Amino acid sequence: MKNVSFHEIGAWDSIIDNIIAAYIINNIVNKYEVTWSCANVPIGKGLVKTAHGLLSIPAPATAILLKNIPIIDDGIAGERITPTGAAILSFLKPLPNISSSGIGNLKIYKQGIGIGTKDFKTIPNILRVLIFKEAKPSVKNTLKEVVSEIIFDIDDQSPEDLALSLDTIAQKEGTIDIVQKPILGKKGRVTININILCKVEKTEELIEMIFNETSTLGVRHSIKGRYILNRKITKISHFNIKQTKRPSGKITKKVESDNLKNYSYKNRKAIKNKIENN
Repeated sequence: MKNVSFHEIGAWDSIIDNIIAAYIINNIVNKYEVTWSCANVPIGKGLVKTAHGLLSIPAPATAILLKNIPIIDDGIAGERITPTGAAILSFLKPLPNISSSGIGNLKIYKQGIGIGTKDFKTIPNILRVLIFKEAKPSVKNTLKEVVSEIIFDIDDQSPEDLALSLDTIAQKEGTIDIVQKPILGKKGRVTININILCKVEKTEELIEMIFNETSTLGVRHSIKGRYILNRKITKISHFNIKQTKRPSGKITKKVESDNLKNYSYKNRKAIKNKIENN
């Protein structure tokens, strides 16, 4: 059997870091239902001195471990993430970071701060970890969730073709809502402003579809928090009834409009009154 020699990862500080991190993660996962998220990881640049000599940053092991984890180049030189940190992220497979404006129904429970010894001159060498707990929404009978908002403008696609494109996008898994409105754009052109809400994890897939299905050359994206009322769908005869409990305690009902499309206006009105007022 051949001996295997560990260099940097065999140092006591690396061993301790990995063991303690594993202990903390294991205890949290066994006690709570948790998800992990982190901001884009700074990639760093330059060279780092190792047991194998000078290596370019990120070091080969770090680069492998960071596969599929979002990174950012903030222009600051030096080793911004070590193989130890990359290994922890690789195991946790964190979700993209959600900004404070759209965290949803969470509240900060605890925070931990670690300070490194390396001096980056322009920024503090500090790692902060936040633990969130689920918070009850302040508005009764509501849920608070996080969604993606995608906005773009169209001024060179016919209304008929655009309608077909938006209908295709609406069928995409993760799409929540699509709203369009006319505005006056550049050069005095009548432009269609499109606003799409979708599940956060489906954002990139949906943006790719938008570029393929419409003539737009750019989209604006942001993370939003939204309140929604608790609701349930019941069935009366062949009608789907959307039932909601308002914050006041009042229960309201609404017939699914697609179930009424084959009725005349007079009959639609009678059916809606009968069902929604009972």
